[in-house]
Amino acid sequence: MKRLSVWIAFSIGALALASPLLLQSSVLVNGKAGKTPPIEKEGEIYIPLSTLKEAGAEIQKVGGKVSVRFTPIAGAVQLDANEGVVGEWLSNGVWRMRLSNPRLEDGVYSIDWEVRNMTSQTLRPTETGMKWPDLFAADSGKLDSLPRSDRAANELSFSELAPGAMVSRRLEWYVKSGQKPDKFVVRFEVTDIIKQLMAKSKVAFAGPSNFRVFLNK
Repeated sequence: MKRLSVWIAFSIGALALASPLLLQSSVLVNGKAGKTPPIEKEGEIYIPLSTLKEAGAEIQKVGGKVSVRFTPIAGAVQLDANEGVVGEWLSNGVWRMRLSNPRLEDGVYSIDWEVRNMTSQTLRPTETGMKWPDLFAADSGKLDSLPRSDRAANELSFSELAPGAMVSRRLEWYVKSGQKPDKFVVRFEVTDIIKQLMAKSKVAFAGPSNFRVFLNK
C-alpha cells in the first residue's frame, strides 16, 4: 500500500537528482483540486505544500516545524459558536467582537474586525486561545487571506488590551471567480495551558467561545 506524505521542495537540483515520477493525476482536498500534480518516488506519493494550500488545507510554518490542518467540509462552519450578522456586537463572556464595512473589489474581500476586552483583567486574545479568523464561501470552501491580512490578524491577536479597551484591524481575502464570501469564523482552542492562563487571570467564557458571523443576512 502506498503511503501519503507531505513534500516540501527545497531545490530543483535535489529533485532532479532524486529523479521522481511526476504523476498524471491531481490532488483533491475536501473536493478542491490543486494545480501541481503529486510526485511518486520509491512507492510513496509526495504532495507539494502549495498544492495542499490551494486545495484548502491550512499551512503554518513556525520555526523548524510545518503544521498542516485539514478542515472537514461538513465541520468547517458547523461548530458551537455565538452567531450574528455584520454590524452586530457578539460576546463570549471574555471578548466582544464586531464586523463592519465589508467590501468586495478587484477580487479581494475586505472587512473591519473589532475586538473588545469585556473582563476586569488586562488580556491578550492569544492568552485565551483565539486563532486567526477564517472566511468561508457559500460552498464551505475556505478563502485564502492576503499576507498583509495575516500580519494584521497576528497584531490583533497579540494586542495587550486593558479592561474595556478595543483593537481593530482590516482583514482581506482573495476571492476567486464564482466564490461568494458567506461566513466569518473565529475559533478558540482552549488547551490545558490556555485553561491555566485563564484561571490565573480569573476569566472564563460564558457559553460557546467561538464566533460565527453571517455576511449575507
